[in-house]
Amino acid sequence: MDGVSLIAGNGVLPALFAAGAHGRGLRVCMVALEGETDPAAERLADEAARVKVGQIGALVKALKRFGHRRVAFVGGVKKTKIFSVRPDIAAVKLFAKARDMRDDTLLRALAAHLEGEGLYVV
Repeated sequence: MDGVSLIAGNGVLPALFAAGAHGRGLRVCMVALEGETDPAAERLADEAARVKVGQIGALVKALKRFGHRRVAFVGGVKKTKIFSVRPDIAAVKLFAKARDMRDDTLLRALAAHLEGEGLYVV
């Protein structure tokens, strides 16, 4: 079965995305962000992993374990949460490369990092 991996933030969009993907016959694997992802959304996944915000290494490891090349970002992450976590070395390197700390800049940097790991951000 074809599938997609989902990095799930807060709000209702992760649940809607998972339900829609299932409706299209896709297997859904979800990385749930601790303190952000609604547990109800997480239960819609065929397979799930929980990671802390700022743990980019654990995020990549989970995505690779799922075995899907396609990855989607769905839902929000509170910016205060991003700056109140203990980042791993991959996150520190990502922040250091970013020209600023705006949402779009950080998301693009994360997408580039994931693509460098052989994943395709949709």
